[in-house]
Amino acid sequence: VNTSYFNALGIDLVEGRTFVDDDARSAESPAIVGRTFAAQSWPNESALGKRFRTGPQQPWRTVIGVVEDVKTFDLGHDAEHAQIYLSLIHI
Repeated sequence: VNTSYFNALGIDLVEGRTFVDDDARSAESPAIVGRTFAAQSWPNESALGKRFRTGPQQPWRTVIGVVEDVKTFDLGHDAEHAQIYLSLIHI
């Protein structure tokens, strides 16, 4: 996603920050995650600064922000899938 994605869609920031232009040059491969993914991955801890990867051959990502979950598949169900957002430049 780009720097204005969350604001444009009205997705609230829970913790940390959203992407900025400098993230495009960051070697840390910043990521923003949904609230449920953060709570399941790091229970009773802040997700900020935590690192993860989506597979053994994938790069490590560093969490810079947590946003509210977004219903993307079925409005009748809670978000049960991992919501991970990457800077457009780091995809």
